[in-house]
Amino acid sequence: MRHARLLPIILVIIFLLAACDAELDAPAAEAPAAEAPVAATVPQRTAATSTKAVEIAELFADFVDDETPGAAVLVSQEDQLLYTGGFGLADLEDGTPISAQTSFHLGSVGKQFTALGIMMLAEQGELDFDDAIGDHLPDLPWGGQITIRQLLNHVSGVPDYDEDSDVEDALFADTDTPGNDDLLAALAQQDDVAKTPGDAFAYSNTGYDLLGVLIEQVSGETYADFMQENVFAPLKMTHSFAQPKRPRASDWVAHSYTEEDGDIVAYDEDPLDGLNGSGSIYASVDDLFRYDQALFGGELVDLDTFAEAIQPTELNDGELSYYGFGWELDADDENVISHSGAWLAFQSCYVHYMEEQFSVIVLFNQDYEDADPCEIAFEIAGLYE
Repeated sequence: MRHARLLPIILVIIFLLAACDAELDAPAAEAPAAEAPVAATVPQRTAATSTKAVEIAELFADFVDDETPGAAVLVSQEDQLLYTGGFGLADLEDGTPISAQTSFHLGSVGKQFTALGIMMLAEQGELDFDDAIGDHLPDLPWGGQITIRQLLNHVSGVPDYDEDSDVEDALFADTDTPGNDDLLAALAQQDDVAKTPGDAFAYSNTGYDLLGVLIEQVSGETYADFMQENVFAPLKMTHSFAQPKRPRASDWVAHSYTEEDGDIVAYDEDPLDGLNGSGSIYASVDDLFRYDQALFGGELVDLDTFAEAIQPTELNDGELSYYGFGWELDADDENVISHSGAWLAFQSCYVHYMEEQFSVIVLFNQDYEDADPCEIAFEIAGLYE
């Protein structure tokens, strides 16, 4: 409405007519610059308006206010930031509000960073997706049975921590806070941990932490340093890190909150925090906008390499499993890839539409309300259709 201020009534009428046209999907050139559709070649999505901002805020109104934990949201298309916003508090004790620069633990959304690291090493010629894991981690007695690709696709048969007490006992035998070296030592003690590789999809955090070990062994760096040098620093993701690269005490890092005996309490640590690979990334939505552009723009790995990350995998019986390299695939719509995450009391969801190059990211710092970040992410996507 900036063009109508203090003008004669005839100009007000002209402006109102133009606004009506804009609501009916007027061409980008006729809309205010901040609200223009981001790409004329993809008319299905339109840029954020004040109406959309209100509609997005309404999705959080039932469980977030100015005195509760909350959420951060990103909506983008190609190189355009359509919407970013924060709701609620990052820190209940000092009243710090959530902003686009607030860093959240991504939980299992971080698996795609591990997969990205593997793809980077593959492009450098340091490994091949179809290498046996034992080719690079010879301490594993059973390492010749499974491939890197099978670990990426969750079809290796390596059980999750809570499914194999021998691995879990060995992991905590000498420490209360195990790291990647402890995981490698624990797995090396097992004569055989894998079920028949390739038989079935079986989600395995252990498998992705093993991929984190692989990144460290092949690159000669810690997982945190590898991510900092190859992803965060080049993209100027200044509010992102892999544990334990930076302390969580930074004022831009959110606390997460859970409910305990009727009280809302901070949940900031877990004994498995030192394991890197299955999900140890903190990031802000501002930083994830940079990451999103670079990933889908072919800046981090070639698009041909990334294409392998979003393909279903064929099981031993010929059936398809719809999990790529750190991305959940939609069996009914190959255009949609996504991933959810949960760690401590953080929750997250990252949804991307390949054809439109349209992304929605929703990050929570609480787990006690009956709200699903992926449900909200898809609702937000629907607002832009």
